[in-house]
Amino acid sequence: LERPSFRVLDIGAVGYPWSIHSGVADVIFDFQATNLPNCFLTDDMARAEACCSSLDDQCFDKLFTRERCCRGKQPVFVGMIDGDVTNVEGAGWAKMFRLVQMTGKFDLVITSHLFEDLTDPMVWVRQ
Repeated sequence: LERPSFRVLDIGAVGYPWSIHSGVADVIFDFQATNLPNCFLTDDMARAEACCSSLDDQCFDKLFTRERCCRGKQPVFVGMIDGDVTNVEGAGWAKMFRLVQMTGKFDLVITSHLFEDLTDPMVWVRQ
């Protein structure tokens, strides 16, 4: 399964992280985003590349699937930004805006687990 080459941000994914498990999300922005583990340790690139290049699935299991952990033969490292989307002055939005300045806008933003938790949805809409 070849993943499209667009960048995806998922805001509010921690409750049901389908976009991570399916290998869709590039960055997660949520209250406890950094509690979600990546597939590989960033300091073990050799192992990550070997797993993604391998023809067998010994490195993978039901949670850490090849689809989630690799894009072709390249390992995936999902960016994690902790933050409160309703706090426009918060550190989470500051990190998000720095990331966008450095890497460009996202092609798609998923908010499937967000609106039901907002006390003031217009704060988020204005962002």
